[in-house]
Amino acid sequence: MPLTRNLDQYFTPRDSITQRLLDFHHWGSGTALEPCVGAGAISKVMARSGLEVTTGDIDAAMGPDHIWNFPVAVRAGRVPRFDYVISNPPFKLANEIVGAA
Repeated sequence: MPLTRNLDQYFTPRDSITQRLLDFHHWGSGTALEPCVGAGAISKVMARSGLEVTTGDIDAAMGPDHIWNFPVAVRAGRVPRFDYVISNPPFKLANEIVGAA
């Protein structure tokens, strides 16, 4: 995917690299949230590992389950609890998004 600086989007590399990062933890089953899904590299690997994955993104063009500004949605009480939250957040908002997660 091309770099889209307009929304501070820097997409996670292809599945094989993401898989290596996620191999460091045994996920088992449960629910997972990728609040800044982008192109979906992380959520695809998480789903293949057996997790029930829900996605969100501020950019509707990415096709997320939820279109939101994640920290705002958390403050409004619109985000349910998940067993895992994992994401590659926009760099400019990383601290705010990690804090909300």
